[in-house]
Amino acid sequence: PILVAPIGKDATTTAVERGLDPTRTVAVDLTGDANKRITIMMPPNGDPLVRDAAAAMFAKAGTKVTLIKDSPGFIAQRMVAMIANLGCEMAMIGIATAADVDTAMTLGLNYPRGPLALADSLGVKDCHEILVQLQAITGDDRYRPSQWLRRRALLGMSATTPE
Repeated sequence: PILVAPIGKDATTTAVERGLDPTRTVAVDLTGDANKRITIMMPPNGDPLVRDAAAAMFAKAGTKVTLIKDSPGFIAQRMVAMIANLGCEMAMIGIATAADVDTAMTLGLNYPRGPLALADSLGVKDCHEILVQLQAITGDDRYRPSQWLRRRALLGMSATTPE
């Protein structure tokens, strides 16, 4: 297996851009707690034996493995980035302060972290990059990064930093 850890990209795009053999490329999502569970995917023409060998390697180390079809941004990256982006948009347009957006989501929806704190835990630059890649690959504007998030990613700031 050729293991890669793309941010916001699918296995196909990553293999082609890096000149890797797509039949042996296994994309691994390292944005979560990789000690507990790992998500892997391959391009559509990936060799199932290679995928199974990679899954067995992680399982042998005691990590649970989730296999998914080739998908831009995996599942968790896409979900976390979109939730964070919506929180950033709310803070930017003044629905509430960044701190209040996070408080509302943790208390009102029982999220473990608010959307802006999620962006910080993922990494503001990675969160922004996931959205940029999702929009580029899918052409869908629902993945357009908030200017709040973009500016903080460019400046290396926390998503919770007020205006």
